[in-house]
Amino acid sequence: MDRMRGLYRFTFVFLAIFSLYTLKSQDNKAKVYAINWLEPLAVGPEKLQKQIYFEGADFDAENPTVPKFCSKAPANFSKSRGLVLTNLKWEAIPSNQLGAFSQYSFAAQIEIELGRGFSREAGPQLSFCFYPFALRNGVKSRLVSFSLESSAEVLPSLEESVSYSKKLNNSLLDSEGWHKLSVAETGIYKITPSFLTNNNISSSEVAISEIRVAGNGGGMLAEAFSANRPVDIVEQALKVTDVNGDGLFNGNDYILFYAQGPHTFSYNSGGDRYDYAHNIYRDLNYYFINVNGGGKSPSPQASLSNPQQQVNAFDDFAAVEDDNVNLVGTGRQWFGDVFEFTLSYNYSFNFPNVITNEPVKLLVDVVGRSSSNNTVINTRYANQQILSNSIPAYQTFGDYPNFVERSQQRTSFLPQGANITLNLSYDNSANPSAVAWLDRVVLNVRRQLSFAGIANSLQFRDSRSVAAGNRIEYSISQPPPNLFIWDVTDVANIAEISGSYQTDGSYSFVADASSLKEYVAFTGSNFNTPTYVEAIEAQNLHGMPIPEMIVISHSNFLPAAEDLAAFHTDQENVASSVVSLEQVYNEYGSGGADITAIRDFIKDLYDRSTNNRFKYVLLFGDASYDYKDRLSGNTNYIPTYQSSFSFSLGSSFITDDYFAYMNVGEAINFNGAVMDLGLGRIPVETLSQAQSYVDKIKRYVAGQDRFGDWRNRILLMADDVDELWERSYFVPNSESLEARAKATSGSYNVEKIYLDAYQQQTTTGSQSYPEARRDMYRKVQRGCLLTNYIGHGGEIGLASERLLQLADVTSWSNKDALSLFLTITCEFTRFDDPKRVSAGEQLLLNPNGGAIALLSTTRVVGVQGAVDLNSAIFDTILVRPDGNPQTLGQIIRAAKNDSYVIGRSTKTKFSLIGDPALRLAVPYYKVNTSTLNGKPINAALQDTAKALSLVQITGEVADLNGLKLSDFDGVLSVSVFDKVAQRQTLVNDGVGSPVGFKDQSSLIYRGKVQVSKGDFSFEFRVPLGINYQFGNGRISYYAFDAQERDASGYYDSIVVGGYNENAPIDNIGPEIELFMNDASFVRGGITGESPFIYARLTDSAGINTVGNGVGQDLRAVLNNKTDQPYILNEFYEADLNSYRSGEVRYQLFDLDPGDYTIEMRAFDIYNNPTEVSTDFVVAESADLALKRVLNYPNPFTTYTEFQFEHNRANQNLEVQVQIFTVSGKLVKTINQEINSLGNRVTGIKWDGLDDYGDKIGKGVYIYRLKVRSQLDNSQADEYEKLVILR
Repeated sequence: MDRMRGLYRFTFVFLAIFSLYTLKSQDNKAKVYAINWLEPLAVGPEKLQKQIYFEGADFDAENPTVPKFCSKAPANFSKSRGLVLTNLKWEAIPSNQLGAFSQYSFAAQIEIELGRGFSREAGPQLSFCFYPFALRNGVKSRLVSFSLESSAEVLPSLEESVSYSKKLNNSLLDSEGWHKLSVAETGIYKITPSFLTNNNISSSEVAISEIRVAGNGGGMLAEAFSANRPVDIVEQALKVTDVNGDGLFNGNDYILFYAQGPHTFSYNSGGDRYDYAHNIYRDLNYYFINVNGGGKSPSPQASLSNPQQQVNAFDDFAAVEDDNVNLVGTGRQWFGDVFEFTLSYNYSFNFPNVITNEPVKLLVDVVGRSSSNNTVINTRYANQQILSNSIPAYQTFGDYPNFVERSQQRTSFLPQGANITLNLSYDNSANPSAVAWLDRVVLNVRRQLSFAGIANSLQFRDSRSVAAGNRIEYSISQPPPNLFIWDVTDVANIAEISGSYQTDGSYSFVADASSLKEYVAFTGSNFNTPTYVEAIEAQNLHGMPIPEMIVISHSNFLPAAEDLAAFHTDQENVASSVVSLEQVYNEYGSGGADITAIRDFIKDLYDRSTNNRFKYVLLFGDASYDYKDRLSGNTNYIPTYQSSFSFSLGSSFITDDYFAYMNVGEAINFNGAVMDLGLGRIPVETLSQAQSYVDKIKRYVAGQDRFGDWRNRILLMADDVDELWERSYFVPNSESLEARAKATSGSYNVEKIYLDAYQQQTTTGSQSYPEARRDMYRKVQRGCLLTNYIGHGGEIGLASERLLQLADVTSWSNKDALSLFLTITCEFTRFDDPKRVSAGEQLLLNPNGGAIALLSTTRVVGVQGAVDLNSAIFDTILVRPDGNPQTLGQIIRAAKNDSYVIGRSTKTKFSLIGDPALRLAVPYYKVNTSTLNGKPINAALQDTAKALSLVQITGEVADLNGLKLSDFDGVLSVSVFDKVAQRQTLVNDGVGSPVGFKDQSSLIYRGKVQVSKGDFSFEFRVPLGINYQFGNGRISYYAFDAQERDASGYYDSIVVGGYNENAPIDNIGPEIELFMNDASFVRGGITGESPFIYARLTDSAGINTVGNGVGQDLRAVLNNKTDQPYILNEFYEADLNSYRSGEVRYQLFDLDPGDYTIEMRAFDIYNNPTEVSTDFVVAESADLALKRVLNYPNPFTTYTEFQFEHNRANQNLEVQVQIFTVSGKLVKTINQEINSLGNRVTGIKWDGLDDYGDKIGKGVYIYRLKVRSQLDNSQADEYEKLVILR
């Protein structure tokens, strides 16, 4: 499979259809489901493998080759009880399909996985999934049908309150003078007076009692809502030493505090071991220091009496885990040493006073890529092999198999001393190209509770002594003098235990051991100092007012974020607030990076919000799969949730939904989770990008030129059929979207680009649809409210036939008609890849056009799960529940909470890329038709729009209640269409049979009329070329006025057909004036590489644009290529209030430099033709070019105008004219800024006076005309002569 084809794959391994789950309902107690097993699909690079699936299947990362049944529980089922399957009917799995189950473990019965969610509006939600397979009487079987019932099991309550939901009025950081510190490891840290002065924490001596240190330490924040966590930054206990006793922090005084590093161990009682958790977000933890308040001391705790046993040993542990490389560029898992050119590594550990007769527990965790099963990582200690990790062969099944396979092994061995060195070597002799990577090595040991060989501190714990009611005497041998014992189990409440020295020289204390405790014994002052980071401003996110939208921005983008928030607040009445990511981390993550800190902040706002005030979250910044900035040019500005699955783009995912799941159980199980907030992301990397996008939003919402009938257009695009399964998905699902849109409102004109309906062009090694690509480009350039694509795609474009390429994305300039893009394809907007800016991101960030937002894919998706989400979006996107168009956040939230989507894994691979508070530019008011040829439209007998007949229409603009808006004075755009035509695809690749679809694009008339006091009227003649069969045509309306109101409507009961035998005779064709770019063009003039064809057409009967007759289109031909005409029907628009004249504007693209002839042929509605032509010269736009520089009149006396041609149409140009005497003296300078729609500039006037207003003497002068483009600063100049006569 070639690389390009691979980039455009749209995986179908994840096929699923929800169309026939439920067969019947039985008295609200049970529902019967059928599973329709289908023939296996051909998958894999060579299509030689078979994918098992059924209608209604889902797939997950744990078993990517085995289909799974998922659905939402019926609405009438209890959401507080479990579910049970009954009336199960089975059949044996066909023997030729058993190969797909090679990695699947068959169980004797089905296990149901429940997905639970909660929303304030809808209450609890329940979904379920299971694998429909079992081993029955030794036969591997699959389920055919079953009934679903509520079980007797009572599920835990889905209450909204969680362990940290205590509300704070003020954060500890809500005061001046805090400074941020960092630590890398767990231990005792030291603060000195010089540390304060050197870091400008304090410029003078401060009272030692006023020093405070705060911070939470520890590893990653728990993702589960039910887990305990601090409400705020926790003040830490300080060990204060005032050497000179003066109460001031000076001289040799010092303060000690206990701090935790970012990587942690936790006790696993089931495995009797300590498991290591490597922090995936950071390698430092952060604390805060302040000298303006009272410090905290450890609480004193007396040693208990009557111990039940003595402890003189403890548990210890160590780990090696480096995160240097991410193997596939996705997911959370990074790896360390690579076993490729170097096949052997040593890892050394030191455990002073290790107990040599207690076994060391060892974990070795590696991954490898090997084509065979017989490569192995061998672990040796003291020249003895103690462990072997055999690495399985990597998978080859499916389109996106795992890149590597994991091997995790445990063993134990006896240590020979404190220093333990392990050698790991890779034996890949059976497969020399195989490569392995180390994930981690973890050791658990037992050590003597002794200070022998210990410098100043010893941290210890003992799992063996834990028992209810236990009192343990801890005996520390060889203790130093002045030993202190801190119980640091709870860092928010550190206790200092008063032990005692014993006659045998040991130090002991007695403490409760009902639960596992963590202690640190320390002495002296020789401790590490934390690293100073920065001063921070006072902040109090815990007490901030609740906004409707919170914008979380990287500090680099704050000016743009604040600009956007102010715009929403002031212009859109959406109260918006901005916080920096650093503020969120400081207050909710103790200063450290952690995506759960972001989620907890959002959760805090959500819990404090009343009456559903808090609705939207906007993440303002790009993301990356590299949380720790290991990659050059990393883009981790606002992190996103990365899946733990990291070995395949098919099984991994990223999602921002994590930040919008606000209830118990949803944070760790996304299937069934309910999105409680509308959430979007703007993936910018620079402030310039950020401000440009904010400016796009402002223009979309409030720009002067934002209104137009583009708001009535929906563009549906579908890929062609390369494999048989695609025939049932791409075009049929696009057609269903049209039905869904029109079920909401019939006002929308649906345009279609189905690749297989165009003629495919084949060249060596590739196929393309150049006309489809041109159509797509022009339609988006003209503007569409929505643009939807279903098919193959990737990070660099759409379709393997290159329907959309990056060059198209960056060159669109539709800044006043921006589309919302919906892409049902793979990875089109993969925003977490720092090595590439995806096509979707570029579409959003194009400052001159492209998209206003995208609902798009961020990873490989399955087609059916994707089209289900697509359908859910179309079910809600045009709905106006309160009269107002919905916001993008409301749309994506409703779609992901849809009953067919909520339980699917596919939902996590779609994101809103854009502003969630932005409302779609849906026309607000209505346009109604009143009369047709003088008769009310509800009259029993209506006139027919016959060929050559004159049709007269009246109507009005109305409010949402149907009442005329009598103060509406504006312009109405009208499009009249012939009847719906039945078309079908061409089967370009010879796969399957043609697919039929509907098309209503034959344009009878397109023009504009004035609306006065809410009323309008217009007339047109019906072209001779209509379809004479009688049927309903369609009139589409769009209107706007000076009060910035718009309206849309339609009338689809106008009967079109037949012929007017009494029509007047007309044998004269239309008049055509043909230009390039604009009417200032002269024959032979220059243009840029993408000029517009511009023409004025006039005819007493009107221009034919219906396009039904062979060869009777309004068309243009370039350089006599009659086999490649440009069809211009839809680009003609009649003049205001007249059907007898109008104009065409049609853009050509990427013309090579050189001479061209353009011919245009037009027909009037009687099919009388006229043909005209003109010539033009294309100059390279890479360099600004000037031609025909002159002034007229020349010679002159008191007035002349300078004019010239250029190749930079529709760009801002700075023009300077300098007039010199023949001796070179400058006498006059004229500066002017222009924006020329065409390539010809006129009207730069001069009155013959110099810069001081004095007359210039007669004679010959030299002038220099200099032009600079503001777009790219390119410039050109020309010198000419002029003559003044006096």
